[in-house]
Amino acid sequence: MTDLHTFALLLGDLSPRTELIDGRIFLDRYGRGKAALLKEIAKYDNAKTAQQWINMVPIDDFLDCAVSDWSINDPLILEVVDIYRRSWLSTIKAQYEICDDLSVEVLKDESAGDVIVRLNQL
Repeated sequence: MTDLHTFALLLGDLSPRTELIDGRIFLDRYGRGKAALLKEIAKYDNAKTAQQWINMVPIDDFLDCAVSDWSINDPLILEVVDIYRRSWLSTIKAQYEICDDLSVEVLKDESAGDVIVRLNQL
């Protein structure tokens, strides 16, 4: 069981704040704003690489909070990822009127038990 603060942070990943920076969408998971994201982006070689790392959201902790027993290979993980996809893309479309070049993918590391959802932009 987790505390309510942690649960709220994990649940917030379903509909995080976003920023449009130089034509690229960035998830602002912690609500730090554009200036903080620009500082984070500057740590990478280019905006696309930064976007790939910044837009990674681990969901295994959320699954641990919400479900007593789950498997990384359970096909229902894809249904959970689809909920993230629908939420993120509908929010981005409403806010910026774009989503054609966006996709959401799931990354799994079976040895570590990590499940990550990532927003991609072509």
